[in-house]
Amino acid sequence: MVVDRRESGPDRWTLARRALLAATFSVGCTIVVGGDGSDTDNAAADSSGAPATGGTSSTNSPTTTTTTTTAADESSSSTTTAGTTTDTPTGPTGSDCDPGRVDFDRPDDHPDVYQVHVNYVLPGDGFDEQLDLDDRIVTSVAAFQAWFAAQADGRQLRFDTCDGALDIRFIRLSQSEATLRAEGVFIRDAIEAEMMAAGQISATKLELVYYGGDADSTCGGGPYPPNLIGRVGALYLKGTFDDPNVPPCASNPVGASIDQPGYVDFSALHELLHALGLAPGCAPHHTMQGHVSDSPQDLMYAGAEPWTPSNLDLGRDDYLDHGIPECPDLGRSVFLEPLPVDAEPPPGW
Repeated sequence: MVVDRRESGPDRWTLARRALLAATFSVGCTIVVGGDGSDTDNAAADSSGAPATGGTSSTNSPTTTTTTTTAADESSSSTTTAGTTTDTPTGPTGSDCDPGRVDFDRPDDHPDVYQVHVNYVLPGDGFDEQLDLDDRIVTSVAAFQAWFAAQADGRQLRFDTCDGALDIRFIRLSQSEATLRAEGVFIRDAIEAEMMAAGQISATKLELVYYGGDADSTCGGGPYPPNLIGRVGALYLKGTFDDPNVPPCASNPVGASIDQPGYVDFSALHELLHALGLAPGCAPHHTMQGHVSDSPQDLMYAGAEPWTPSNLDLGRDDYLDHGIPECPDLGRSVFLEPLPVDAEPPPGW
């Protein structure tokens, strides 16, 4: 059961937690910069154990887990009718970096640099779990960011922050949940198209979307440049499957622990790397459009075995510091902090 949580404002516990989590994203930026398509991860396996595909890339099946959540603060007015929440986000009054819900991109701590911007997105009739307000999205990003740094020798992905805190934008789309689900493997394209039409896509930002709606037999999707260029990597938090043996995406919690990423958190990082063009086709173990085949413990694995991510490019030979000439490498990405020498944007950007 989804609990609609609202308070008049943030309590001391919430503010203290946000201050702690914000430290994870306080990184410097040093680069000034100045086609659209979809690569969908059907994050489920068929009955044989092989990953389901929709003509694009895929990962393995979600595992069923449980979680508990904490109370959230709310800085917007809301009305609820028949399970649907309609929100009126706080406008840009006072300090734009104050805690609370906003439907715009807050001022950047480091303007005009490549960075990942986070969004909580709902279909037009979707129920609002307020994941942007109760720290579940913040915890999700912090968990996979810390794991990434430990795996990448201290390097991190650069995230959009405002006064040191992770910037999360709330978006309610115009289309209904059923309409978007009917897009099938192209649901990511539909979400990006609406964001693009609303002026919510930036030339220097990769948009990470936590989509609180259903999707047809998939838990996530991302572009895969240069074959498919796009700027939105998405998680479908309520995706469902026709196969009764495959648990729904909602069986996996968002940001359950800051110390250990869960399925959803690893999936978010997985989709971000797809959006950077990884794993590249020139990788020795490349398989299934953007994945690797050498180990189910690899973050970018796809294959018949259960996905149990615990390594960022096992062996450092496919997509991180691989040393292959003219082959995309996460170690040279403009989205890394500190900025690599001869940093490169995703292919086709």
